[in-house]
Amino acid sequence: MLFRSEARQPAWLALEGPEIPQPGPETEPARSPAAEADEPSARKLLLEAYAAGPSCQTAADYTRVIERCRKASALPASAEAVAYAGQLASWAYNRRGEVLARAGRDEEAFEDFAASVQFDPTRWRAYHNRGVSYALAGDRQRAIADFEQTMRLNPRYANAYYNCGEMRYDLGDFAEAIADYTRAIRLASDDVAAWNSRGHAFLRLNKFQEAVRDFSEALRRDPRYAAALANRGDVYCELGLYDKALADLEQSVKIDPQLGHGQLSLA
Repeated sequence: MLFRSEARQPAWLALEGPEIPQPGPETEPARSPAAEADEPSARKLLLEAYAAGPSCQTAADYTRVIERCRKASALPASAEAVAYAGQLASWAYNRRGEVLARAGRDEEAFEDFAASVQFDPTRWRAYHNRGVSYALAGDRQRAIADFEQTMRLNPRYANAYYNCGEMRYDLGDFAEAIADYTRAIRLASDDVAAWNSRGHAFLRLNKFQEAVRDFSEALRRDPRYAAALANRGDVYCELGLYDKALADLEQSVKIDPQLGHGQLSLA
């Protein structure tokens, strides 16, 4: 058959935005003004870290938040303050990891995502981001485990299902990949990549009509999606519909002359 899988990449980081965990009304017993002036309390350090959070942009900015959380954890503090320091540090580690990943510092980013889930096992974005790191490193099984944990913590995050499907596809588990893509589509029906990927999986199972349906749906939503045109052209070839195949493949190359898949199938 003419099918040739295009390069497959997981959806990127679960960018968190400026929201940060909010401190409770009290994070430790009150101290005298003199003591507060001589040595910062855990509460003061955590409030400073929280106040700095929304303006953080660089890795160094997030490092300063992390350092304040570490210092606060080393001081006498209430159980609430210790717990909050962990939550805030988790947020900062995940955000710093995102900055490092965008800069191509993948190993450091992975370490930050791992630290984030250690400090706060409920931070689903960090699990998702660590899963992306595993995926890009080729460790598909660990990536799947992190994407599944993301789904448990946030069942409505479509990218986790899509990425899990991508990993299962790469492992040759096409039926399970289809189930993941279907969940992603139910949550984000405008995600043309999910329609295209599910079409791929149907194609690998020789379910040609289902594949045509999904590629066509991707193209209905984005008529200039060159990869979906090339993929549908491949299916039309399998079905002996050569005129339709030629039309799709020529259009895919016209839209994206650099699409190797389209060029090869057209040749």
